[in-house]
Parts: sequence; structure tokens; C-alpha cells
Amino acid sequence: KIIAIGDIHGSKKWKEIVSLALGGKWEQAKCLFENCLPLCKSLFLETNPQGVKYAMQWLGKSSARLRLPLLEVEKQVQGKIKQAIVALALPHFQAITNQQVQ
Repeated sequence: KIIAIGDIHGSKKWKEIVSLALGGKWEQAKCLFENCLPLCKSLFLETNPQGVKYAMQWLGKSSARLRLPLLEVEKQVQGKIKQAIVALALPHFQAITNQQVQ
């Protein structure tokens, strides 16, 4: 299986970024991409695809089993990946919560 960063954050968000860019709405696309940039950077703090594999496993989208030559991501990097994922997810969950309250 090919693992893409878009799988972690959601392909709809990446589709929106690409659509905005193709439509010439560069500032909007850039703003959305900049929101995703901390996650992108954290996923590649160690050798690819270890960070991506860890994030997919943490989200329950992949098994934790690693095959050689992959190694487990260091604890410090795991924390940075989790922080980036949570930071991206919070606005989504806050929006859902706000809709439920109304």
C-alpha cells in the first residue's frame, strides 16, 4: 500500500488545497497548506517512511508491525507527530462540537 501524507490529514483537505491552487487562489491554498506544514515536517524528522508509518499506526489505519530496514520512530519524534495531528484535528472537532451545541 502506498502511504501518503494526505491519508493522515484527509484527502479532502489536500484536494481542496490543490483545487484552490489550480484555480489561481494562491493565498487561500497557501494558508491551508501552512496549517498542514507542521505535520509534514514532523513526519520526515526521521527516515521516510518511518514517521508516516507511525502516524498511520497511531491513527489506527495501519499495523504497528515494522519490517526491516524500518525502525521504530524515537519517542521525541512520536510526540511531535502526535502534537501535529492533534493540532490539525482540533478545529474539526471544535466545529462538530459547536454544531452539536447549537
